[in-house]
Parts: sequence; C-alpha cells; structure tokens
Amino acid sequence: EMEHKFTKKRAYKGKFVDGLRHASGKEKGLFIDIVENNIYYGGWKLGIIHGKGTLKSNNSIYTGNFVNSLKHGLG
Repeated sequence: EMEHKFTKKRAYKGKFVDGLRHASGKEKGLFIDIVENNIYYGGWKLGIIHGKGTLKSNNSIYTGNFVNSLKHGLG
C-alpha cells in the first residue's frame, strides 16, 4: 500500500500495479472539478474505478458497484 498526492486537495492511498491504482484504495478529491469534498474508497482496475465502492460527496453517499468509473446499478 502506498500514498500518492496529485495536488493539495487530491490524494490516493492504496495499491498500485504498474504505476496505476489497482485493487483497493481510497482517493480524496477525485472529482474535484465537479463536486468538492468528495472521497471514494473501494475497487480499482488498472487506474479506473471498478467494482464495489463508496463515493461520498457533499450531501450524498453512493455505495454499490462501479464500472469504468461510473455508478452501475441502484447502489
């Protein structure tokens, strides 16, 4: 498990494979250009959000499946 800071507001802590986020991890500030104060923790697949995870942003929480960084299903 490693930690990588992209910017002051965006950081990832978790597993990497070939320099890409992979398996499980937590990223703060992931969609900073869309919604502030968000945190995602869960599955990654070669740098893309994939699998089970939780996305918390401002006043909403989605826990469920993600496919290619998009929410998949009802959560």
